Amino acid sequence: MKWPDPVADIALKGHLGDFIGLVEPETEADRQALLLNTLVQLGCVLGDRPYYVVADTNHHTNEFTVTAGDSATSGKGTTQRRVDNLMELVAPGFTESNRADGLDTPQGIIWRLSQQEQAGDARVLCVEEELESILTKAKLNVNIRKLWDSARVSEEIKTGRYGCSHPHLSLIADITPQALHAVLPQISLTNGYANRILWCMAKTTKRIPSGGRRLQDFDRTKVNAIIKGFQDAVAFAKKPWRVSMEPKTFTELWTPYYNNVDFAGRPVEARRDAHICRLAMLYALLDKSHVIRASHLTAAIAVWTYCRDSARYLFAAHHRTETEEEKILKLLAQHPEGLTTTQITFMAFGNNKAAEPI
Repeated sequence: MKWPDPVADIALKGHLGDFIGLVEPETEADRQALLLNTLVQLGCVLGDRPYYVVADTNHHTNEFTVTAGDSATSGKGTTQRRVDNLMELVAPGFTESNRADGLDTPQGIIWRLSQQEQAGDARVLCVEEELESILTKAKLNVNIRKLWDSARVSEEIKTGRYGCSHPHLSLIADITPQALHAVLPQISLTNGYANRILWCMAKTTKRIPSGGRRLQDFDRTKVNAIIKGFQDAVAFAKKPWRVSMEPKTFTELWTPYYNNVDFAGRPVEARRDAHICRLAMLYALLDKSHVIRASHLTAAIAVWTYCRDSARYLFAAHHRTETEEEKILKLLAQHPEGLTTTQITFMAFGNNKAAEPI
């Protein structure tokens, strides 16, 4: 698989595009990662009042993104610092009151959400720098899946029960491809966890010895316009909007795209349509619109396309069919005491292969 093509420029619209265009020349951060992290953090700040309905499901602006890249060349930390710098200006106090650094335990994140909800604000942005440390925690995986769906979560303890009825969790995480592949044998790509993530391959394309200027050091007129644009969107999203799609956009763009199923056999992409709807709603809200128009949908599809191609790049080896030799070696690795040819024939091939060639 080749490295994903850059996100189409159509995704860099409005104040979001102005922000990326302003800071990208002054940072070693990958443009795609900068875009995804900004979108996800803005989606958390906007909150859960706006929603888009698909069948019986309400979708909100909370999203999960994982940046995958080599530690020395992906600029993951630089990317997050740039976005944090922006959010300190857009929503002062949000980082201090609504951010959680890490997902230590399944009980911990539920407790944090319960405390936030009791305080009247169930928004939580989780920034996890070591995603591999939580991938194999089964109960945490279950809770994370529920939280992407904004479903009620709760925990039973000796002194009673605590939980959150309307969580709004967004997740930004990092991992190296090597670490991801090391834990893949221990997790399932089909359990609905991986396909709730917007995967983003990242690598730096330039070196800036000084580290580049902070947002506060740019032209104040440009910076103030970007900040005000985002703040206006946050104020707009405080209303409980039911976001809808413009009929013409739905008929001419969304329907043919929706009917073009291009993820058969790739469970990591199975939530394509839900991700696109959430991203399109986010783009609409950033335009202070409760109607998804063509420009919002095409921007969302452009972002999804990069995330899809990143997932295919990351998981290419796990989408192909195992050879007979690989199946046998995998079984033997799981059974160091050894297996008979009869056992291998049954376990690897369902008795649909003669024992002699094995």
